[in-house]
Amino acid sequence: MKKAKQLADSLKNSYQLSAEPVTSGTKRVPEEAFVFISYTTHGDTYADEMLRDLLKERGIECWYAPDAIRSGEYAHQIVEAISRCSHFICIISKNSMSSHHVLNELNLAFQHLNEGVSILPFRLDDESVDDAFRYYLSTMQWNYGYPPPFESKAREFIGKIFPESPFCAGR
Repeated sequence: MKKAKQLADSLKNSYQLSAEPVTSGTKRVPEEAFVFISYTTHGDTYADEMLRDLLKERGIECWYAPDAIRSGEYAHQIVEAISRCSHFICIISKNSMSSHHVLNELNLAFQHLNEGVSILPFRLDDESVDDAFRYYLSTMQWNYGYPPPFESKAREFIGKIFPESPFCAGR
């Protein structure tokens, strides 16, 4: 009977999509916010640059490819940054939904949900969301950068994430 309970507990803890997050000592509590911005370079750079600038205004460290990629293997750097981020902003648009890189990054972030990463979808347009993105984001709180003006929507979004956060204290 004891072995059966151990097996059941083991299976319960290994099931990544359970209602209760796995808390077997793996949940990260970051000392400081670190935001990963996932986007496509094909048409949406105005959005990711604006979000990066707004985060910097609040003193929040973020991973934004043009600023963060060092020489060497970029895939390794992306995986490393996603594994240590506290917040993962996924910019969703017609353009980003056609990017395999954005979907790969979202998949990696999804694997860290039980470790405390917050996935934050930010939609730029009203295009229908394709199945792959809906799969990962169906239970997330959606945020919208449309209709214009975009800047006010972006400020509101960042303000919701980091209102008067302890990460910003004293900055």
